[in-house]
Amino acid sequence: MIRVQPMDRERAQEIARWTYPGIYAQYSFQNSPETIAHLLNGAYFAVVDDQQPCPVGLYCYGPSAQIPTLLPNVYPPTAVDIGLGLHPSLCGRGAGESFLRVGLDFGRRLYGPLPFRLSVAAFNQRAITVYSRAGFQTSRVIPNARTGLPYHIMERPPLADP
Repeated sequence: MIRVQPMDRERAQEIARWTYPGIYAQYSFQNSPETIAHLLNGAYFAVVDDQQPCPVGLYCYGPSAQIPTLLPNVYPPTAVDIGLGLHPSLCGRGAGESFLRVGLDFGRRLYGPLPFRLSVAAFNQRAITVYSRAGFQTSRVIPNARTGLPYHIMERPPLADP
């Protein structure tokens, strides 16, 4: 059974060790006290599966899901920002869309029927395809202030009540 739970120290420590291969390495975490503290800031949730010994993913909402940018008005308060990550061993196996939908449903229960917004690196066509299938559309492309890499800001209309 898949469950979304508030992040705790044990799961934050496990997630802080996640590393992604190749071009996805920029999504890797740094196993540091600062990373663990950030994961414990109240915006992060661990996704656990009773069949797995470690978290299978994470969600975050609000400013923690935004990329650093020098441009004004990139993140107006008209949408809920969502960030998500699958365990590196699960990436590229077709679980992305269902994983995203669980995070959107959980976010809707937390924040109500608001539009959702996410930020994704422009090179990550695999994720952009998943997000597009889930109803997200690119509203603008901006540079990440730390890396200079372009990111798509994608938005999705509010989810209806089930």
